[in-house]
Amino acid sequence: MSDERLIRQAAPTLAGIKTGSLFPCAYTDREKLLRQVRGLNRRLAAKGL
Repeated sequence: MSDERLIRQAAPTLAGIKTGSLFPCAYTDREKLLRQVRGLNRRLAAKGL
C-alpha cells in the first residue's frame, strides 16, 4: 500500500472531517501487507495517529 493511496483514502479522517475511513486494499502476499501496515503504524503513531 503506497503512502499516496493511504493519504488519498484517509485524508478526510486525518483532517477531522469524518471519524474513520475504511477502504479495500487488494494484496497478494499477506505477510508483506502486514509488514507495510506495521511500518505505517510505527511512523504514524509518533505523530499521534
